[in-house]
Amino acid sequence: KLNQNIKTIKETNSIDKFYTDKFENILTDKKTELEKKFTEMSLNNHESNNNELITYFNDLKANLGKNKENMLYKQFNEKEKAVDDIKKKNVDINKIVSNIEITIYTSIYNINEETENEIGKNIELLNTQVLEKVKANVTNLNEIKEKLKNYDFHDFGKEENIKYPDEINKIKNDIDTLDQKIDKSIETLTEIKKNSESHVDEIKGQIDKLKKVTNKTIYNEDPKEIEKKIENIVAKIDKKKNIYKAINKLLNEISEIENDKTSLEKLKDINLSYGQSLGNLFLEQIDEERKKAEHTIKAMEAYIDDLDNIKKESQKIEKEMKIKMGINKEMEALKISHDDDKNYHTISKNHEKSISDIHKNSLKIIQEFSKESNIDDIKKELQKNVLESQNNNTDINQYLRKVENIYNILKLNKIKKIIDKVKEYTNEIDKNNKSINNELSNSEKIIKKIEENSSLKECQSKIESTIDDKDIDGCIKNITDLKTYILNEENNINTYFKNAEEYNKNVLLNFNNIEMADTKSQYILNIKKNNGTNSNDYNINELKEHKNKSNGYKDEADKNT
Repeated sequence: KLNQNIKTIKETNSIDKFYTDKFENILTDKKTELEKKFTEMSLNNHESNNNELITYFNDLKANLGKNKENMLYKQFNEKEKAVDDIKKKNVDINKIVSNIEITIYTSIYNINEETENEIGKNIELLNTQVLEKVKANVTNLNEIKEKLKNYDFHDFGKEENIKYPDEINKIKNDIDTLDQKIDKSIETLTEIKKNSESHVDEIKGQIDKLKKVTNKTIYNEDPKEIEKKIENIVAKIDKKKNIYKAINKLLNEISEIENDKTSLEKLKDINLSYGQSLGNLFLEQIDEERKKAEHTIKAMEAYIDDLDNIKKESQKIEKEMKIKMGINKEMEALKISHDDDKNYHTISKNHEKSISDIHKNSLKIIQEFSKESNIDDIKKELQKNVLESQNNNTDINQYLRKVENIYNILKLNKIKKIIDKVKEYTNEIDKNNKSINNELSNSEKIIKKIEENSSLKECQSKIESTIDDKDIDGCIKNITDLKTYILNEENNINTYFKNAEEYNKNVLLNFNNIEMADTKSQYILNIKKNNGTNSNDYNINELKEHKNKSNGYKDEADKNT
């Protein structure tokens, strides 16, 4: 029977091998112990001895009352003693077998109890594993939720005027969908945690209500009592096994959520889409700054070229019109060197390269953006580039304002120099016109005096009628006297006309100078006609006023001519 039990134990798969090996060793030891006792008590010959005694007592029974000297009677005491020995051995054997049986049942009880405790520990460990996995997965899912909150759409503008509406709305919808999925997973994990804890509470509650054997001194108990206790433990083991399976199933459910990488992949997709849209947004801003820079650089280059034109034109005016433009002194006063145009060209080229480098760097960042990229780091880097491009534009705008101010000052001063000269020309014209009028007035007085001579008119009337010789002689004398007067005044009249003609030439010369000055001023004024960024009139109205005034003098001069 022990051999059969050993065989059964070896073939059992439902009990942990550690316990089956332990129990097998106990059974084998008891088998060895039993065999030793059988040998010691000659139990191996027990059957033949027993048969021999049965034969003896049967023979003795058949010969009762017969020959007392028969050997059967003489052997009675010996055989009786042999029977007593057998009885005693039976008692000993039963005791040994009973002890072995108790030991085996006790071992079974202890193994079951240890199995129950082991399952209980495993349940606790499994529950701990469930709680830890739930906590870890909920933490991971909450981290994804937090990352979803980091996607700020304010950079793309207000809802009614948002940039890239199709892309942004899709990203928002994807975020909402993923957020809802995560909430559902967290809800499932929370329910798993509750169920697992509920199973553990069941172990502490219902199972513990089953009869608990706390006294392990059961080696002297009846095997049947031990068997009842074993049944109680087996019932607890079965319940714990079911709970273990249930918690293990919960663990598998966690693994399904844990192994579901779609949420993480969706987060990566959202990260990529958002990053690309954000990158395009910042790249547009940098492009805008680049365009501003190009416009500013172009304007500054134009101002630099125009400054050079003003310098050249001023030198030309000074040479052609003898107007002291004082360009070199003004440049010195404004602290402008003749190499400044080269310096500003260098500044503009450096700025152009700087803004181009920022654009290339930003484009590289966007092109290298991936699903795993840190959106905050990328955003900071692009914001830094936008700010740097804005600062560069601020710097170049300051240079532009400086050049523009220098340009306006020089332009204003050069036109003022011309206006001052035009004033001189206008005053000269006014003075010459007055002189012309004086000369013409003097000549007119002489002519008028001749025309209004009374003796000439009297002779004229007499000639038209019949006169005597005496009157003729008188008229001839008067005419002769008038002729002498006219001849005497002719030089004066010619002098007056000659002087008036010279004055008139001066008027025309000064008017031509005014025309030339106006042309030069218009040239300077129109140097930046197409590129100008200001509305300065450079006192041009004053120039127009003097020009109009000189035009009036010219009309008068033409009339005098």
